[in-house]
Amino acid sequence: MERRQENQAPTNDQGNMTEPKTKHVRLKAEGPKREPMMPDPRAVLDLQSNEFAVTVLQKYSNDRKEAVFQKSNQSCNVCLSLKVGLDCIKFDQCGHTFCKSCIGGYFEVQIRDGNVQSLKCLEDKCDVSALPSQVCVWLIRNNND
Repeated sequence: MERRQENQAPTNDQGNMTEPKTKHVRLKAEGPKREPMMPDPRAVLDLQSNEFAVTVLQKYSNDRKEAVFQKSNQSCNVCLSLKVGLDCIKFDQCGHTFCKSCIGGYFEVQIRDGNVQSLKCLEDKCDVSALPSQVCVWLIRNNND
């Protein structure tokens, strides 16, 4: 067997130069194994259906709107005074707003006269009925005074 000097290029049996034979080896990146990333549970809600997601988002939206309403000034459509939303009632279906004093006086007259079925929005030509929860708010406030 013939020994080759380090500075000599590789040759075949006939003495012709050849390409050096190399192995192509992929090296794995060494390092600690990483656990798969789990999403932040505060950012991901495990939902089983899109309908549930819509319901959750609508509830959140309604809660936020109510919070903004309660903190901001509202104009009563009867006495035309500005009052904080906590002291007002808004008819969600029509959007009309009245202070609890005005709506309470109206409810009281209607209930005394036996017209419980006609508890409606006070705005002229608006036929939106008061929700039971709106009447309850007035009743509870009226009983506490």
